[in-house]
Amino acid sequence: MSGAIGGGEGAEDRATPVETTDESFSREVEDFPGWCVVEFSTAWCIPCRMFSEVVRRAVEPLLSSGKCKFVRHDVDRGPAVAERYVVYAVPALYVYSHGTVRGKLLGYHPEDEVRTFLTRIVGHP
Repeated sequence: MSGAIGGGEGAEDRATPVETTDESFSREVEDFPGWCVVEFSTAWCIPCRMFSEVVRRAVEPLLSSGKCKFVRHDVDRGPAVAERYVVYAVPALYVYSHGTVRGKLLGYHPEDEVRTFLTRIVGHP
């Protein structure tokens, strides 16, 4: 169960997000009984690809400590979820707790800013 609490053997495996679709988003994120970090992106977006690596590194300590689940949602392949959560620009990072959005980080940000954002919402690993 890659990207979820208790997933993968190494840091690289733990920081691999669960890929969602419009059909699976509810099960993977909204119904999840804890913290869930969701990266909204698209395959063609160059800043999204760069941000994805930043987010992987920033979220890894939280995954290692079992504090959250990590999910990626492609807004082109899953436009209904993007519309429901008003994701009109990517990259975007949303943090959910028990299905409710608790914080948003829009656009590309350096790793230290992403870590600060996650720590402020989820807490220290």
